[in-house]
Amino acid sequence: MPPGRNDPCPCGSGRKYKKCCLATPSKQRTTSVTMNMGEPTIAKGYSMSSSGGVVLFGEDGKPLQHDSATVERSYDRPKGPKILSKVFLDERAELVADIDTATLQFDTIFAVDSNSKRINGRDVWVAAITLCTWQQRHPRPVAEFAPTQAMEFRDVDCSPDLLALKRILLEIQKTPGIAAGRIGIVLDSHLGDLPKIEGRMIPLLDQYFLPTWAGLIYASDSASDCLPNKLLRASDKAATSLLRKIETGDWREESPESFFDDRGCFRVWNL
Repeated sequence: MPPGRNDPCPCGSGRKYKKCCLATPSKQRTTSVTMNMGEPTIAKGYSMSSSGGVVLFGEDGKPLQHDSATVERSYDRPKGPKILSKVFLDERAELVADIDTATLQFDTIFAVDSNSKRINGRDVWVAAITLCTWQQRHPRPVAEFAPTQAMEFRDVDCSPDLLALKRILLEIQKTPGIAAGRIGIVLDSHLGDLPKIEGRMIPLLDQYFLPTWAGLIYASDSASDCLPNKLLRASDKAATSLLRKIETGDWREESPESFFDDRGCFRVWNL
């Protein structure tokens, strides 16, 4: 059922629907799938699987296996396509043409988004983390998510998003019970570098490479029509809220946990 005119807008802006997306023409979305077969390959046919995946067949009639693939959702604009979400599929993942279906390759998903504010003469960054797990996958996927933690950085000389992501992955390696199975990470930055980070051609940060059990997802907070975008929005909202509390001194937790990195001492907040 569509929201009423005076209901909160489903895009998450906090404004009434009549003052927000009701008056905004919907931009036509385009979904594209890009495949890397590893070598020049001719596809002679295809079929659809029961789960909505695409199976390509070669000249010999056997299914083709991609080395990697991406599913991307965007809309056109004068200065070029606006990428709303992008999921990287590895060779084990089924080839699909839907963003939310593509996220089913991951067992656990974390969304990381950072915001900053100048507080008392220092640049304070907060990277909030939203945890998403599947309640069911079939016949209809149902996900449950909520912001769980935030990391506070001050005067850092690198990307807070990547610094927080590195910290998350190191904690998962150190404490396997934090997450299970294949891990997906949602970011809204470094879009141009993500293919190389995903392909382990460049390090995530410093000399730390993305582990083989993790994969990347890009999402923009300018949309809310796909799961990755909803997760990113939740992290963005949580980061903004904590920054406001840090600035005013209005927080419930009196002693956030500290952790040390090569770049200094930082704090972890439970949300």
